[in-house]
Amino acid sequence: MGLVTLVFFPEPFVRLAERVFGRSAGGLGARLVEGLRSFLSALKVLRDSALLLKALAWSYALWLWNGISFWLAFKAFGIDLGLAAAMFTEAVVAFAVALPAGPAFVGTFQLGSDLALSGVYGVAEPTMLAFAFRYPLGGFFPVTMIGLYYAWSIGFSMRDMRGQDGRGLIVDSKENVGE
Repeated sequence: MGLVTLVFFPEPFVRLAERVFGRSAGGLGARLVEGLRSFLSALKVLRDSALLLKALAWSYALWLWNGISFWLAFKAFGIDLGLAAAMFTEAVVAFAVALPAGPAFVGTFQLGSDLALSGVYGVAEPTMLAFAFRYPLGGFFPVTMIGLYYAWSIGFSMRDMRGQDGRGLIVDSKENVGE
């Protein structure tokens, strides 16, 4: 309900934010209000019913596809649970990986898997751990290799990532004074 209100009636929220944050020191308030305006502007796409239906259809299709992927991985690891359990595990893992984590969701993926598989369905810990550590690697390495291939194919190099001076993508704070 809150998102619907933001989509169709954004102006009161902007006015409230201007009153609350408008007097902040150092321009922080102005940046917060501008960030809110930008967010609310992006929500305008939800007013287009055709676009919204397409987004919902793609969302359901991708969640189902990923749920089937979980279910197939269950089969590979001898976890005898149905598609509903795979979809539930997928949802729990999705909430868990929203937490800060290392590359490839190391730690949070395992937490979500443990909560769903061992905590709810009683899957033995060694089996759950085998799934929880192997499944994300099945996606991490192919996606990383594909990304590296495309970066190489467009001429992007490690030097570009480090910056021309070799120190990394460092922004000189003197250049941003007054912004």
